[in-house]
Amino acid sequence: MSEITPDSVQIARLEERMSTLARDLEMQTNALDEMRKQLDEVLKALHEAKGGWRLMMLLGGGAASLGGIATWALSHVTIK
Repeated sequence: MSEITPDSVQIARLEERMSTLARDLEMQTNALDEMRKQLDEVLKALHEAKGGWRLMMLLGGGAASLGGIATWALSHVTIK
């Protein structure tokens, strides 16, 4: 039988720590890959919505301009 020495115990502890660190690193790598995929999906959705947002801003700006013109006209034009 092999003798258990303080050095062999320390080596066993270090090996266990290394395997734990390797497992944790693999889990973090997998989580990072999943987050990267989700970010790509979000960016894809934002790129698809870009044209819709432009149209909504154009319509909103047009409505605000027409409202401003109508307000100015009602306050400055008098009907006799």
